Amino acid sequence: MFGPLHATWSRESGLADGDPGVYKDAMGTLVLVAVFALMIAFFAIQNHGAVTVRFLSWEYETSLALVILGAISIGAVLTFMASLGPRIKRAREVRQLAATVRSQGERIREMEKSEPEPPLSGT
Repeated sequence: MFGPLHATWSRESGLADGDPGVYKDAMGTLVLVAVFALMIAFFAIQNHGAVTVRFLSWEYETSLALVILGAISIGAVLTFMASLGPRIKRAREVRQLAATVRSQGERIREMEKSEPEPPLSGT
């Protein structure tokens, strides 16, 4: 009826689905990630020499670019894993608060139904 950008309210997220501002923020993040990825790729390409990686009794010869990209990937995975605890806690709190809002909304509706109508004043 209103086209593809018609906003509908999402109770779960609290955001308006189809809100152009939400997509603009996501696009900005995507551009930032793409620029960062290009910087990493250029850095890795410029450092393509062979290196020997040693760890305890293990020894492996590979490209410096692979070592750099591997270290960045491992760091990203570890960062993501470290952020899971707070994310899960925040999601649980959001669910609890949403349930409280729903129950209070129902309570308000029940109270409004049980209130007597105010008498009409004669004019």
